[in-house]
Amino acid sequence: MPTDQQRAQIESLAQLEYAALKCEAENTLVSMRESREHRRLLLRVLEDFEQSLMPARGVQRRTPRLTEIISEATGHGRGG
Repeated sequence: MPTDQQRAQIESLAQLEYAALKCEAENTLVSMRESREHRRLLLRVLEDFEQSLMPARGVQRRTPRLTEIISEATGHGRGG
């Protein structure tokens, strides 16, 4: 299920695309400039949306120290 933020982004994408198409249909210099601006914003929102689909980065475990590796190998480590 999409989050509220993702839903808002999807809605923004649709609105920006519609506005860009509407401006392109007018086919004037000013409307074409506005269309480019709508597309630029659309790409920015799309990038944010795609980032929101990426799984969250988990907490990375640190690399064990040499003494911890040796203790576990010799049975003197945690729980051993």
